[in-house]
This record gives sequence, structure tokens and C-alpha cells, in this order.
Amino acid sequence: MKERNHKVIVITGPPLNGRDDYVREALNQKGLDGEIGYHHLFEYMQSIARNRYNINLTRGNVLEISSALLSQIRREAFREIGETVRKSKKNLDIVSTPAKFKIRPSPASPGGTINGFELNDIMLLNPSMMVIFIDDLLKVRGRLRKDSDWIRRVEPNLRTLAEWRKESIEFVYDIKQTVFRELNRNIDTIIFARAHDSSTFIDLIYGKKPRIYLSYHITNIPQKELDRTIGDVKRNLQPHFVCIDPYAIKDWDIINAYDKAVEEGTDKVVVDNEILDLIEVEEAIDEIRAQTVDRDYKLIESTHATVVCHFSDKASYGVMSEIIHSRKEANNPVYVLYPFKKRPSPFFEFYAGRENIIMGRKEELEQLYIALINKMKSDIQQGLWLKWPSTAR
Repeated sequence: MKERNHKVIVITGPPLNGRDDYVREALNQKGLDGEIGYHHLFEYMQSIARNRYNINLTRGNVLEISSALLSQIRREAFREIGETVRKSKKNLDIVSTPAKFKIRPSPASPGGTINGFELNDIMLLNPSMMVIFIDDLLKVRGRLRKDSDWIRRVEPNLRTLAEWRKESIEFVYDIKQTVFRELNRNIDTIIFARAHDSSTFIDLIYGKKPRIYLSYHITNIPQKELDRTIGDVKRNLQPHFVCIDPYAIKDWDIINAYDKAVEEGTDKVVVDNEILDLIEVEEAIDEIRAQTVDRDYKLIESTHATVVCHFSDKASYGVMSEIIHSRKEANNPVYVLYPFKKRPSPFFEFYAGRENIIMGRKEELEQLYIALINKMKSDIQQGLWLKWPSTAR
């Protein structure tokens, strides 16, 4: 009898990034509510607190009870979820929980550090994948400033939210590395931005399509042009691949707006018609810049290939860096959509690989997309992708 391929996926990340709303909406849109199990840790904690401890646990008071009791309730919730997913008849179960974040120190939490789970909790679930769910800092900032339960716990500024994101990512990757080191088991781990559409999310968790990282020029490219060109890329590639877009998190907009404000000597930073004080952005900008590089490298490492969308004949520091990281660190193949007849820089060709550069004219884009997809599929069939199985028989 064939063994059922049951998967457990942990969806985690910093608070207020819209994780649960997004996942529930994605499952509902695709009609998968009955096919995929969804387990929200806090709902389990509320039930256990009410039935076993006679405590009415809410968003408003959850961080007011002692850390010891909160940890006990959380452990029992994970045990219950673990038992539920072990008995599950579904092929896929999702468990949602925050990762790690800091709040103002209080009698209930003197250190101010809150962990959404521990290593033992993850081992109870035995997940095949962990997804770190994040959203744009400005959108999270907007939610935080409107949330009466949260705004009294933290400073509602960009620095707080950048640190939340950093701590969540580092925490999850530490768990991943510990599991690999101590148990020799690799948990597929990826950062996923809310701006990706629901089809991308569903394809990601099912894992039946290879994942590709889209690398392209961002600096000084108008938003409308990016929407048009990269949108066209996605429409062509999404039927075959899971397209991971680094610009689904728009930290570059904050970086560019801050640099512009400094150059103009103004104390206001304007991002998407939102006006921020220069000082607030300045306190977070180093962390935002560092995260932009680290996050994109982690995205590259969690995908199976990099596709460069080179719609400009000018060089890009970011694109070149991502190509080198893809080839030398992530061991991923690189493919380049290059709608120009003249050859790119010899340095670019060296790292990208001339045979993987699809060249032509901008008027021939449809043919170039077909050539690109056929080349990638042919390489997969021949077993040239190191992290995705060959389809050759």
C-alpha cells in the first residue's frame, strides 16, 4: 500500500504582517479550505487557557500573564496541534504562529523578548517547510498605529518593525540550522512576502513546481515600467515555475526616498505619498539596507534557479551581485532574458554563462519567453539543476 505523502508547513514571522488573513483568504480563493488543514496557534491557546486554566485569553491580555504560564499554555497547544496533524486525513496541514519579537519590559515579561515557539515545538510538528511571512514595513507600521492592543507595547516606528523582522528571520534560521546539525534533517525554509499573489503561495506550499528568483533592475526604474515588464515575465513563467519576486517587499523605496531627502537637505522622507520624519527613517535605515541584501541572498538560496530580467542595457550592482551569489554560494543555475542584440559585458557573460543568455530584440519578447522556458525545462530534464530532480527517465 502506497504511503500517504502528508506535509506539515509552519507559517511564521513577525506580528502584524497579516499572516493569518492572507493564508485564510488564499485558501478560500482557491477553494482549498477542505483540502488543506489550517491551525492557528493562538486559537488553540485560547481554548486550552479557557478549558484547563479558567483564563479568558485575548489579544489584549495575552502578554500580561506570566511568561511561565504563557509558555505552559503554548506547549500544550503545540502538543494538541501535533496530535491533530498526526491524525489528519489531509495531504497538507498549515500551522500558524508568530516567531520572535520584543515588547516593552513588563512584570509578566521582564526581558521583553517573546518567542512564538521553541525547538521542541517544531519537533512535535515535524514540518517539511517553514515559511517566514513578511509585509512592507510601512504597511505594518500603519497597522501598528491603528491597533490599540499593540501600540501600548512597542514604539510604533520603522526601527521597531525592522528589528522584529530581523529577529524573526534569524530565529527561524537558527531553528533550521539546529535541526540540521543535531538531527541531520533539512527543513525547507523560505521568506515569503505578502505582496505575492495567492497562486504563488499555493504553488509554493504544494511544492510541485521549481522555484525561481527574479533578479532585475530596480533603482531609477519607474514603478509603472516595473509593473509592466516584470508583470509580463510572471504571466509567462508562472504556469511553469514559482516566481519569487524580491521587490514584493519594497524596502528599496524607503532607501531611495531617504537618499533623496538627504541630497535635498529636507527633514521629510516621502514614500508612496506617505510623509515620514527623516529622524525616524535614519534610525532604521542601516538595518533596512542590510536586510535588503541578506534577505535577497536568502531568497536566492531557497530557490532552485535565478532568472535575470535584463530589460535595461545598463549594468546593475544588485543584479551582478545576485548572479555571483547564485552561482558561487547557492549553486543555482542562472538564466538571462536579454532583449538586445549586442552582447553584455564579458564579466556578466562569465558569471551568467553565455549559453544561458537568451538574446534578441524587444519586439521578439514572446519568442524569447518561449526560448527561455524551453531552455530551463531542457536543463531540468537533463539533471542540470542541482536542487531540483531531473525529469529524465
